[in-house]
Amino acid sequence: NKQRHWVLMMAAERDPGDTAEAVPPALLGTRLVAGCVAVAGYRQQRDTLWPPSGRHVMAQHDAGSVLVYQAYSPAIAAYAVREGRLLGAPGWSASRMSWVKTSFLWMMHRSGWGTKHNQEATLGIWLRREAFERILSHAREVGAEKKRRDGGDESRELVRLQWDPSHAPNDGGKHLHGARRDIQLGLKRACTVASGEDVVRIVDLSGFVAEQAARLKSGGEAALETPLEREYPVSPRLAAILGMEVPPAPDH
Repeated sequence: NKQRHWVLMMAAERDPGDTAEAVPPALLGTRLVAGCVAVAGYRQQRDTLWPPSGRHVMAQHDAGSVLVYQAYSPAIAAYAVREGRLLGAPGWSASRMSWVKTSFLWMMHRSGWGTKHNQEATLGIWLRREAFERILSHAREVGAEKKRRDGGDESRELVRLQWDPSHAPNDGGKHLHGARRDIQLGLKRACTVASGEDVVRIVDLSGFVAEQAARLKSGGEAALETPLEREYPVSPRLAAILGMEVPPAPDH
């Protein structure tokens, strides 16, 4: 059917020069939630798609957009979904640093699967790919960010970079999923993100989160589905900015 075809195309799509491995055919038996987020079995992805160590930008992405996650109060989330932006939402502050994650399981670790106060609603925010890459190009780890603040342009978009240990679904923050590091990006003065200019679509994933939390509790990891995530292709320039291993230049 039409929806199934869209999932297959999005999951398998690769850009020219994308060195990330293609999605194994076994994972293409997935489904859509919220109309635009492909999900697949957690263990399948862990065992076939995800690198066990190193710094990687793991995300759901297609040729034009990248999925990131944020958790908010139900009031902020309802406004964001309705208006396609965060700017103007009741209780949302433009002066605070806003953290986005490309890893669904890191978002679940942070929000307690949607149980923490003011993090009950999980949003899936599709950013334009060029906007995501602009954000990555501005990202700096804490020490570098301070140097830039001391001598930089205070009006410029500020992006704080953190590489945090990857989390398994039920680790309680104690047992790390291998030695892989997942990216978190703290955004401040990111006006075009907040205004919706950089946003393709915002969807509420709270129902899916509740469903999967129940599955995890009753059936463990074997029953769990998570959004389809694979390595995002990072250019050598961005890899150097982010402190990742710089990929070798392709042979000609």
